[in-house]
Amino acid sequence: MEVEGEIVAMGALRKITGEICELKRMRVDPRFQRNGFGQKILALLEARASELGFSKIVLDTTEKQKVAQALYLKNGYLEVKREINKPTGMEFVYYEKNLL
Repeated sequence: MEVEGEIVAMGALRKITGEICELKRMRVDPRFQRNGFGQKILALLEARASELGFSKIVLDTTEKQKVAQALYLKNGYLEVKREINKPTGMEFVYYEKNLL
């Protein structure tokens, strides 16, 4: 998404299987957070995933990303596991959502 020609929010989908895609690189410029851009990008990506025939979206975020976690939970994503990345010590949180 752009504001006055500047990219302020983005996201992408990556095919995992014929039925499953992964939400990747969803970001909102910190100057524009809390203005609905994350919700709009998520809705657009979900609609696009459905158009492309995917029945499930999976994603991960870090435990520190509380705002992202709240966004995903609010939109019907279910937490399916947590995992510590051994090299970094960061905790990753994995979510999924059925689109059908």
